[in-house]
Amino acid sequence: MKKIVFLLAFGFILNNINAQCLSGDCVNGKGKLKIANGMIIEGNFTNSIVNGNANVSYPSGDKFVGEFKNNQMNGSGTMTWVNGRKYVGEFLNNTFHGKGKLYIQGVLKYEGDHTNGQTTGKGTIYYTNGKYVGDVVDGKEDGIGKFYDTKGVLTYEGAFKNGAALDAVKSNLTTEVYDDGTKFVGEIVNDKRVKGKLFDKNGRLFYDGEFQNDREWGEGTIYYEDGSVFSGYRNPETKISMGTYTDKTGFITYEGKAKNMIAHGKGTQYIKNTKGHYKGTFNEGNFVEGTVRFYQTNGKLTYFGGYKNGEPHGDGDLFDPNGNLSYSGNFYMGEPSGKGTFYEKGKKVYEGSFKNGIPHGQGTKYWPTGEVYVGSFLNGVENGYGKVYKNNQIEFEGTFKNGQPVTKQN
Repeated sequence: MKKIVFLLAFGFILNNINAQCLSGDCVNGKGKLKIANGMIIEGNFTNSIVNGNANVSYPSGDKFVGEFKNNQMNGSGTMTWVNGRKYVGEFLNNTFHGKGKLYIQGVLKYEGDHTNGQTTGKGTIYYTNGKYVGDVVDGKEDGIGKFYDTKGVLTYEGAFKNGAALDAVKSNLTTEVYDDGTKFVGEIVNDKRVKGKLFDKNGRLFYDGEFQNDREWGEGTIYYEDGSVFSGYRNPETKISMGTYTDKTGFITYEGKAKNMIAHGKGTQYIKNTKGHYKGTFNEGNFVEGTVRFYQTNGKLTYFGGYKNGEPHGDGDLFDPNGNLSYSGNFYMGEPSGKGTFYEKGKKVYEGSFKNGIPHGQGTKYWPTGEVYVGSFLNGVENGYGKVYKNNQIEFEGTFKNGQPVTKQN
């Protein structure tokens, strides 16, 4: 494999006695300076030293545009050679150092690390037949890396030395083309596929993962034509899968167990454009029981809690259109039932027992006048024995009927 080589002959000295200031202020200000060797520097000078952004033109026609510090290229910049080569990236003391990209005739050939002017570190080398990703030393593959063909198929993974592959971890991958035009690229053991990629007749990748009994079976990723993706475990015998589904935008729509690629069993379904979700048990795509979190289109929470057969069920919190808590407690088939608390505009108005969505049984009602009723309720109103408190003092104690005091206890 070919070594990436770029010459770095662009050092210079600005204190040459024959330097000529062509324009501006080349001592303290912005100016244009010509050095005896013909190099021209245009930028900001402080005590005759270049600092900040500057442009450099060489007699050869090569050019540099970028950052300077103490008369040297330091920071981000672009070096362009008349032979069509170009470096875009970081510099340190007039050398490539840090992250950068190398181009030849406008074509990207390398991107990655540079160390003291050398193409050394972690990087990607681009070839006409693919690309290498991994360790690079002096512009060559050296260390651990991977080679991919032009379609992104891994053809070699392992050790490299001085640009040559050594021990392959994944090498000699087999390619098979079938009658329907689909293609397999991967590992075959005893005439059976064990791991690899499947492409349709148009070259579109639609499966990448494990095989068992020559079938897509085990950990893998399925790419659908509509852009959605499944990633996880799949058993074609039982039709059971466990993994993550994402739509074409990358939004995770479901995580968990599925059958026939439909939510079935324990999982979480996410509601797009909100933070809402269904989390619990699914049956053939339908949410059966668990917890949910629902939001309005304005982002305000509407309900969070237990859910069963399409209705609130179990402990949960219900919110009004303004996002204020309106009920917190137990639900039964969509209605408050059991212990709970009602709120209005964030203020508590009732706490106690509920039945069929209304107060029923023992409870406490907070009246707008500041009085508090503690006692029995029937079908939503005070009914039976109860006490009325005002300023923590008993104001009335006795029997109520249909919300009205009837008999006062002596």
